[in-house]
Order: sequence, then structure tokens, then C-alpha cells
Amino acid sequence: MNARLLAPIIALLVTPSAQAAIVFQDDFSDGDTVGWVFSGIDAGEWGASGGVLNSSIGADDAHDGSIGFALIDGVAASDHFRLSADVKVVQATGQGSDWGHVGLAWDVQDANHYTTSYLRTHWDHVTTWSVDPTSSGEYWLADPSGPTNGVFYAMSVEVDYLNQIFELTFNGLSATLSGTNFVTYMANAGVNSGGGIGLIQSGEEVHYDNVVYEDLTLANNHVPAPGSLALMLAAPMLRICARRSIRPALSRGGMVGVGRKAKTHERQENRENTGLPGYGELAIKQMNLRRISEITSKKRRECW
Repeated sequence: MNARLLAPIIALLVTPSAQAAIVFQDDFSDGDTVGWVFSGIDAGEWGASGGVLNSSIGADDAHDGSIGFALIDGVAASDHFRLSADVKVVQATGQGSDWGHVGLAWDVQDANHYTTSYLRTHWDHVTTWSVDPTSSGEYWLADPSGPTNGVFYAMSVEVDYLNQIFELTFNGLSATLSGTNFVTYMANAGVNSGGGIGLIQSGEEVHYDNVVYEDLTLANNHVPAPGSLALMLAAPMLRICARRSIRPALSRGGMVGVGRKAKTHERQENRENTGLPGYGELAIKQMNLRRISEITSKKRRECW
């Protein structure tokens, strides 16, 4: 399965403070839809095949004005996030070869409560607006290149409810809404209600690939950049704590790793100290016992 809901502790270990924690990603190469929940029109027609997510396997592909969602299972939009995907309109039966809608959605409560940014290939723009309360209008990002059906386009939204900033990128273009405009075009007057997040369609056949959801609030947890001394010191401890948390609670639960580390120290120091003046066998054993005690005590304190 290539849909991944990633543990925050792992993301923090490998992510510099200037970047985000990737919470979920899916490239659909495994051919399944594990990690997704479907609702609305054609909810039973979603499927993964050929390395993409298809919204309309076996359906009539006709646009009828109704809305359907593919939401990331168990994930609510954070107060600052980025959602990105490659999107493509395949066809909308009865509407011609250059007509359709495909895009992203967040703050989703149901088909009557959500915010969205989606491509209209027939109007050559991406529109952003909200439903309930309905925004005062739609914000359009025009694409002079003329997006068409049958082509994948890279699309992403970054929504910062804390500072009221919205950034849309599409096919190399970008637009930013802030302040009053942010409140105007986001649902709930710019307040995050913690709704679902994912993809949107309206009955047509549309495809998605390379979906990534990043929680940008996790980027501000003062995690040192890779290579810094602080991270090099912290990472082994976090790995040990994580290992202890998932191992079975055997006798002296989790101390196997610490004991192994201490034994390695013992063998190494015995090799180094053999034959040196003042290092008798008893002295070496006493020194190693103190070392084991210090390591064990420290791990218990730091993992707690």
C-alpha cells in the first residue's frame, strides 16, 4: 500500500524546521484506495488503476451539478496546511472535449459545507470559493496557457488560518489572498472548523495522482535542521523511545536495546584497555557496571 499516514515523530526526525511534516501521501501505484473515504455523487465509483485515482469507474461521466468527495481517512485540516496533487479532467459526457471540473477541497462537513479550489478547463481558470456560508463570490486564477482535458496539472493550496493567508499554485502560476479577502473566500469567516480534507468532483471522470497533505503547524516545533548538533543528539534518543513504545512489555520492558548498547561499550573498552597500566580486570568490570547504570538511568528519565 502506497497510501501512507505517517507518524509525526518520524516526520519530525527527518524534517527541518523550515519545512512541514508530511502526514499523508498517495501515488496510487498499489492499485487500492486504502486511506480514503468517499461520499456524495458516485461515491461507489472511485477506484485506483493505472497508477491514478479515478473518480468515475463505470459511471456515466455526466456533469449534473452534484458534488462528490474523496477525503483522507481520519484526517482533519490543521490550522496551517498544504494540500497538493496532480489533477486531470478526462471527460464530461455531453459537454465536449474541453469541458470539466477537478480540484481540491477542505473544511468539508458535507456536500453543503466546504471550501474548494478547482480547475474549470472550459473557462481556463481555477476558482476558489466556499459553501455555507457561501462566500461573497469566487476568486479566479486565470491560466493564459489554456488548460485542457486529458492533461495532468500540478495544483496545491496552502491555507494558514492563524495568519489568514491563502496561497494557490497551479501549473506554475500562483495567487495569494490575505486579510479581508481571506475571510471573504474561506468558509466560516476564515475560521477553521476542523473539517475533512481531500479531493472534489462533480460527476465527471477526473483523475488524481501524487496527493500530499502536509501539516505546517508541525514545522514550528523548534526541530533543529538536519546536521545540527542538537538533532544529532536528539535523534538517537527519539529512536530509542519510539522503539520502547512499540516493543512488547516484557520484563524490564524496552531495556534490551540499552543493555545491548552497554555490552558493546564493554567489549570495546575491554579491547582498548587490555594491557594498559592500572586497568585490572576488576577495575574494568566496575567501570562498565557504572556505565550501564548511568545509561539505564538516563534513558528512563529522557523517555518518560
